[in-house]
Amino acid sequence: MDSTPKEILTWVFDLDGTLVEGDPYESVLKYVARRSGKSLKTLLHVYRRQWKGLDDAMAYHIGLVALPRQKGAIRERYARFVRAKSHPTVHPDSRDILERLRNQGKRLICWTRGDEKKQQIVLCNSGLSSLFHLIIVPGSKDNESVERLLMPHVRGVPFALVGDSYEQDIVPVLDAASALFWIAESKANRIANADSIRPDPRVTRLKSIRDLPPYL
Repeated sequence: MDSTPKEILTWVFDLDGTLVEGDPYESVLKYVARRSGKSLKTLLHVYRRQWKGLDDAMAYHIGLVALPRQKGAIRERYARFVRAKSHPTVHPDSRDILERLRNQGKRLICWTRGDEKKQQIVLCNSGLSSLFHLIIVPGSKDNESVERLLMPHVRGVPFALVGDSYEQDIVPVLDAASALFWIAESKANRIANADSIRPDPRVTRLKSIRDLPPYL
């Protein structure tokens, strides 16, 4: 990494679990795991590798249980997730951090996984949408989507990335980003037991977004 974080002009931020908190999708997976007999580890693997959207995921999870009441319970859990997701809790420091970076002339990119319409609602309701120069909503975060959707906007320039999913936010850009900040204690990481992760030496581990300002 040739540039220090203070010198980097392009900053890429994950949204859920990084700038805002709500009902993390991992909590839905935990709910399904208890009712289906599948392990949370297995469901997390499918989510990270094969997830194509909420409708497909819900159909897959409903197919894991046999009784109508179980299927109905999973539908209702998904409905609660969608309702809660539309009204996220913005971390108290998120707006100040984004405004500080903008005032420094930095370019801000929101890189958030999910359904584009739903994520736009989250951004609008959070009040953070107008602070970003660019918003990118991939259906998944992997090497292919990074190369196809994110890299065209950051290739050839130093960029920093801030995210809470080590596997989805951090790993795909390990060799491309000039600075990487992992939000290790998000609600999703607590559910998924991320304490077992040993970050690459190039990654700066933070408890929450509030720990980022010293690097700006």
